[in-house]
Amino acid sequence: MSPLSFDPVTARVVVGDAEARVIEAKARADADAERFDPPRMATGGTYWEGAQSQMAAVVYREQFTKRRARIERKAAAA
Repeated sequence: MSPLSFDPVTARVVVGDAEARVIEAKARADADAERFDPPRMATGGTYWEGAQSQMAAVVYREQFTKRRARIERKAAAA
């Protein structure tokens, strides 16, 4: 398994809807503030805990990237 190689749909399912919404809200706020601050990766623990923390980071990165692209499109159109 390669770090952060999970697809966004699978990552969101594994993280769960409630937690994904929290992560996505933070990602959008961070994108608005031009600050990339994904959830911390788990160190130690089990393989599954590591995979879950990587999936949370994928959810964050996906939403952050989408929001930054939207901001750039709106700035170019203005």
